[in-house]
Amino acid sequence: MDLIFIYGPPAVGKLTVAEELSARSGYGVFHNHLTVDLVRPLFSRDHPAFQPLLEKLRLDAIETAATEGLTGLIFTFCYLHPVDLDFVGSIVERVESHDGHVHFVQLTASPQVLEGRVVGESRLRFRKIHTVEKLKRVVAQDFWTPIPGVESMVIDNSTVSPEEAATRIQDNYGSQTDNR
Repeated sequence: MDLIFIYGPPAVGKLTVAEELSARSGYGVFHNHLTVDLVRPLFSRDHPAFQPLLEKLRLDAIETAATEGLTGLIFTFCYLHPVDLDFVGSIVERVESHDGHVHFVQLTASPQVLEGRVVGESRLRFRKIHTVEKLKRVVAQDFWTPIPGVESMVIDNSTVSPEEAATRIQDNYGSQTDNR
């Protein structure tokens, strides 16, 4: 299985790019809010069980996809450096243990662009951060450092359309993501 791992700060356009890439490739989109929305009714974000359950669900889903022979999957994630490094390593380990490959794509954008996007209506359907104030508090943490130890394709998503970003990803990773 090829796992396209799209990461970056909140409001950078991960899901929008993933959906465009999915439409072209036929890969499913496993975005980070699917599991957040599943765990949130059980535990608050500050509950000690919240993060471990979130990671377990994500890892199990990705490993099952690899085990069951999916051709590809697109995963979106807000990588927080260095807190999430072990989790990312676990994903790579599980995919590669089933002869799969993980392809990393880091989306970036200027703080001004993120602030303009965070108030968009599309963010409400998954109860994402949707105020500039909360965004500023969250992105004060390190969502900007590339994942160390892996090669990441970097796309400055400030002025790039989702279609162009998907084209760049397909061009970079070749035929495995091309069902056009």
